[in-house]
Amino acid sequence: GGVIKEQLRYLNGFVKDLQAELFQGKLSGRAKVRAGMYADAARATYQQSRRRQKYDAGMRHERRILGAADHCAGCLAAAQLGWQPIWTLPPIGSAECTVQCQCQMIYKK
Repeated sequence: GGVIKEQLRYLNGFVKDLQAELFQGKLSGRAKVRAGMYADAARATYQQSRRRQKYDAGMRHERRILGAADHCAGCLAAAQLGWQPIWTLPPIGSAECTVQCQCQMIYKK
């Protein structure tokens, strides 16, 4: 719930910025990039909710799997750790690649 509230605050700010740009009769390229980032951020939010779901289902270990992308140092380091107790690896989207992260977590009991 807290993550969703935070995302809604960001989205409300974005809406206000868009309204101001449209009122001035222009839409910047920055706005288009920002819109794409909000769409990408949904992936990280999904991965966090999936993490909670797996924990609630009895999974106790997680492992970061690198996705098809150029990887930042944070993702590479987390993947090299292998299996770890759940909640100890950095969440998807928290490394240098932020919302553009293509990694995922896998889980086991």
